[in-house]
Amino acid sequence: GHAVHFVNPLEHDGFFEPGGWGSHAVSESLPLLVFLPGMDGSIVTPFWQYPQLGTQFELACMVHTAGMNSRAPFEQLVEEVVQYMSSASRAGRRGLLVGESFGGTLALAVAQRLDAESSGAPAPLLGLALINAAT
Repeated sequence: GHAVHFVNPLEHDGFFEPGGWGSHAVSESLPLLVFLPGMDGSIVTPFWQYPQLGTQFELACMVHTAGMNSRAPFEQLVEEVVQYMSSASRAGRRGLLVGESFGGTLALAVAQRLDAESSGAPAPLLGLALINAAT
């Protein structure tokens, strides 16, 4: 199975308001903001920013399927995020990759892999943001 999956934090944590923050008739028309959390896997660090970010991006936060019991190796995490971003790219979507703490290190590895695999095609990344990166 997959070590991680991706959730919209406004929906995941019950703060989504139909017609309110982060609501879009067609969210697939927005670029993705893919948030990679620190070692604890918590997606609450940018909690106050999610509503505003949700007006410009479709939010996708990485969550460990096994929670704090996850022992997924780094390379597996890289591969699963690359697969997620590549799948979005094949559907015509691009995204901003945001990594916090350990997630910053993961984001760098994902960006490098995506660049190496792009083979001249448009890269799926709009940009890369590292927050308190553990580098």
